[in-house]
Formats: sequence, C-alpha cells, structure tokens
Amino acid sequence: MYIATKYAEHPLVKPFGQIVYDQINIAGSLIIEMAGQGTKRPLSITNKVSFMSLFRLRESLHSVLLLALNGFVRDASVLLLTLIELKLDVKYIGCNSNLAHKWIEHSKENTKPWKVSDLILALYPDLSEYEANKEIYRYFSGIKHANPAIGKASFPLGVSDSWLVFDDDQNKPNLIGIALFAAGSEGFEIIDMALETFSSTGFSIGIFKDSVAKSQENLSKLNAEHVHRMLCELIQRDIQQQ
Repeated sequence: MYIATKYAEHPLVKPFGQIVYDQINIAGSLIIEMAGQGTKRPLSITNKVSFMSLFRLRESLHSVLLLALNGFVRDASVLLLTLIELKLDVKYIGCNSNLAHKWIEHSKENTKPWKVSDLILALYPDLSEYEANKEIYRYFSGIKHANPAIGKASFPLGVSDSWLVFDDDQNKPNLIGIALFAAGSEGFEIIDMALETFSSTGFSIGIFKDSVAKSQENLSKLNAEHVHRMLCELIQRDIQQQ
C-alpha cells in the first residue's frame, strides 16, 4: 500500500488514497520524461511554468496524503486551497501564454499576480460553474483562515446551545475520502494542463495518455459510486446533530 496509517486500509478511504498516490507517480514520471526531452530543445516560458506546477503538485499531494490518512482533514484542506489556486493559475496561463511571463516575473510577496475572483470569473463563464467554483474557494479559504463560521470543518469542536460539540470520529472516513477526492480532482487538472502545454511546444506526451485517462476514469467512477453517497451521509449526520 502507498502509506501505512490508521485510515489507509479503510474501505471508504483506500481507493481515494490510491488515486492520489497514482497522481504523485504520474507527476514524477512526467517531470523526469519532460526534463529528458528538454535537454534537446529550448524550454519555453510555459514549459517552465509546467515544471514549477508539477513539482509543487507532487509535493502538495504527498502532504495531503500524509495528513488526510492520519486523520488531519482540516490541515489537508488548507493544502487543497493551494492546489485550487495553482490549478486556476495554470489554466489561466493556458488561455494566454503571455501571462506566463507575468506569473514568473511577479515580485510582490503580499499579493498574487491576479485576483482569484478574476480567475474564476474568466475561467468559468457558465453561471452555475462560476458559482460552484466561487463557493468551493470560499469554503476552503474559510478553513485555511480558521473562520468559525465554517463550523466543524474549520475547528475540531464548536458551540451549540452553550454546549461544546466535539467532532464525530464516525464521520472521519467520509471526510478523508472526500478530501482525497478533491485533491485528486485538482491534481488531474494540473497534470492535464501540463501535458497540453508540453504537447503544444513539441514534446512527446504519448506515453502518458493511458495513465492520465485511467486516472480520469477512476475519478469519475469514485464520484459516481461513492462521493455523492458520502456527502449525503455527512449532511444527514450534521442535521441529526443540530
């Protein structure tokens, strides 16, 4: 198995952990293969962005896996926000390669090259997709900043009718599975964008098509078979505890 922890072999967790582990391997193999091909050609600015994003993706997925499989879902969710922002950046740069220069040459440490809200608006013109992605970002941002309005997703205990309400460990496998699914979904988009960028600049990416297609298939299968049910169970348990 990919990593030995309390939750690694749980039936609700294992398939989600495996898909994140597989993406770590795909990203690593892609880095090695593209670096080898890059010795025979000049690297474009977008190639450099792809290498940077893949290295960061691989690092963050390792951390998400380690945290989530040990039950630290909130801290894994903080890294999910990092992956969401990284995905938005690489997709935005993919729309206009000139933006890669602005991204790499950005020098202000207290701000990003562009507002996240502007990225979401530009990348998701469909209103329903825009609202969904805006809400996802708002939710994980609330967890990152320990906003009490997010409730137990942000803190391991909360206050209800003057009582302290502790987190329910029965929810943990579902929460872990969903966090890993989210990480896998963001990771897939970052890898897919890197492949598109390398391909458009003359790199050969054929050897990765099967593994990436399999990753997408596994994500779709997990979503259809598990994620909807897991979310329903979490919502129902929250209703019962109110």
